[in-house]
Amino acid sequence: MSAGVEWTLAVQEAEAAVVSAPCRRDARCVLRALWVLVYAGELVAADAVTGVAAEVAARGDQHVADQFGLVRAYSALLCGGLDRAWELSRHVLEGTAGNDARLGATAVGVRVRLGRGAVDQARSMAWRAGLAAGAATDSRYRPLLFDALGALAMADGDFDAAERAFLACGRELADRGIVNPAILRWQGQAALAAHAAGRSEAARRTAHDAHAAAACWGSLRALGQATLVSATVAAGGPDPGLLADAVELLEPSWAPADLAEARLLLGSRHADAGEDGKARRELARARVQFEALRNVPRVDRIDATLRRLRTTERPALTDRELEAAQLAYADCTNKEIAARLFVSVRTVEYTLSRVYDKLGVPGRDGLADVIGDLPLRPVTVPGH
Repeated sequence: MSAGVEWTLAVQEAEAAVVSAPCRRDARCVLRALWVLVYAGELVAADAVTGVAAEVAARGDQHVADQFGLVRAYSALLCGGLDRAWELSRHVLEGTAGNDARLGATAVGVRVRLGRGAVDQARSMAWRAGLAAGAATDSRYRPLLFDALGALAMADGDFDAAERAFLACGRELADRGIVNPAILRWQGQAALAAHAAGRSEAARRTAHDAHAAAACWGSLRALGQATLVSATVAAGGPDPGLLADAVELLEPSWAPADLAEARLLLGSRHADAGEDGKARRELARARVQFEALRNVPRVDRIDATLRRLRTTERPALTDRELEAAQLAYADCTNKEIAARLFVSVRTVEYTLSRVYDKLGVPGRDGLADVIGDLPLRPVTVPGH
């Protein structure tokens, strides 16, 4: 499974195992099945198994219970469930876990803090736990430790150290026979570190290798993440076409942080190209996602860009678009708007899509942010 061989069969067997009586009587069997589902990127299935895992863990020894806690925390982290990942990792840290499990839980906690943009807290957490020293031991969680140290070095701007840590993560995984890019994205992260350090050619080669591995594996999430990396390190700046591809791949993939980052970069590229409507639309969507992740620095960055865009002139709405926008803002349904404007519902849908594009908002919910800037006129709202 970890080598990317017989992926579908491995997932089927793991799902069958956790509902079988013999496996449910063996905590280690359930633990292995849960790891298989996480490794495969089958995060919905893995989440469904966590209830069984918790029940079985309660019957096992503390060592097994700690491993259950860690795999559940890591699964939540991959799903973008930062609150849950933090809660589960803290449960391990505040319990009677041994040093090895505590190091693994710290690595997850550091990733959670960085996912929220809390770099100082992440750094303090890693220092208190001795994460760097732990990576030099024979900890079973060394890949996780190197991944967290690499991410922390990236956040601190030490890109050479970040690249070394991610490459070390890759070596640790290879030593374990694990090549599945859905587990830890060491190659893509190493490419980003090399790119940030100014080694553009090396970054693009590594990104190409990461994309090839993801394509071989077949996971939408891994492929979307690799496409995002390829877009980021592209010659001439982030590639808008690849960024759009990354968004499309990541939307159904339970990767909210990566999806938000892809939309942020795509919106920024649109802004640089003077495509303000498209920029506002992507940035507004990215902002919603980063706000849900509680990543304050990213939200602040988007707000600054949106403020700059608001100083430029928006494309003017036609009279028909303006009236449709006002009615949509007043919570009229598309059918009600169609009746008011004497057009078909399909025409209303097309008109509103043009409105959203011109105003740079993701949909009806975004109208509240811009309605005050429009030249409003009295309208009759049917049934209101």
